[in-house]
Amino acid sequence: MKRLIPCIMLIAVLLTSPIPSALAAQPHASAAPRNPWGYTFTHGRLIKSPPPKFCNYFKCIKNFPKGRGYVVECKDAMYSKSGGIRGLCSGHRGYSRTLYAH
Repeated sequence: MKRLIPCIMLIAVLLTSPIPSALAAQPHASAAPRNPWGYTFTHGRLIKSPPPKFCNYFKCIKNFPKGRGYVVECKDAMYSKSGGIRGLCSGHRGYSRTLYAH
């Protein structure tokens, strides 16, 4: 019981503390860049053949045109066509999330 009291006190402090402004601003940071195709991170259709001007709106990795998968965002915020392929986003800190069409 003595060990539980500090844990309970910590939980109470965390639950009643305000959210730091850096964390509160994150929903805006998680939105897909504005684009004319309406691509988002909300589940929809996989993007296997993005339009030619895709990289004018999204920051693409160097070999984006050579990609053989669907469009994904890597953890370094760059976009790749390596979705569904082993080793996706290698060299870009790994996979972050999939971009979808609607």
